[in-house]
Amino acid sequence: MAKLAFLITEVPSLDASRRQVYVDIGFLADEEHANAFVDIFEKFVQDNSRILSAFQRVEVQSAKPVAGGFANAAALLNAPRVVAKQLYESYNEEVRLMLTGETGSAVLVVTFDNPSFRFERAI
Repeated sequence: MAKLAFLITEVPSLDASRRQVYVDIGFLADEEHANAFVDIFEKFVQDNSRILSAFQRVEVQSAKPVAGGFANAAALLNAPRVVAKQLYESYNEEVRLMLTGETGSAVLVVTFDNPSFRFERAI
């Protein structure tokens, strides 16, 4: 049987401004799954950079601690692969990123098995 591959270039837009977006990578395991999540998170940040750039601070809410810390929202835009790895390696099922800025706030909910992203407040 042929091994299924994941190619980030085949993932459509992950613009979450109007709806939840997700990518099915449940067929991947271990390091392949982790690497795919990092690619997907980076694409999500790129596709939502207009929204994310409106925020200055990030607070992480999760069941298990997330190492590294990235209270400055610029880290999301400048180093999304580093942030993705920190989130993934926390082994949470879901994290909530509380985003705040001069014009308001939003909550970005991220899940990991089949990565999904949704904003919970009007943006």
